[in-house]
Amino acid sequence: MDTKHCTVDGYPDTVPTPGGAPYTARFQLVVSPTDDVVDDVIWSCTTSEPGIAHALLTEIQPGDLLHVSASPGPTTRRSLPGPPSTP
Repeated sequence: MDTKHCTVDGYPDTVPTPGGAPYTARFQLVVSPTDDVVDDVIWSCTTSEPGIAHALLTEIQPGDLLHVSASPGPTTRRSLPGPPSTP
């Protein structure tokens, strides 16, 4: 079975909070595949990357547009706002 990565644009619904371990952060990401609120999906996200956790806890506010990349399993990866990186 191949691992499939998922990348979406969304926004945090609430202020991100510290995670359960040092240098982690949790946030709820609202993703809408359409512009209709009835289609909104809320993802619970966690990052263990210290730089991203710091940015989430000190800079990101509800409603900020985020570009999030994730892979299945316990690891969730998030990109900071800006141009997409190249592999």
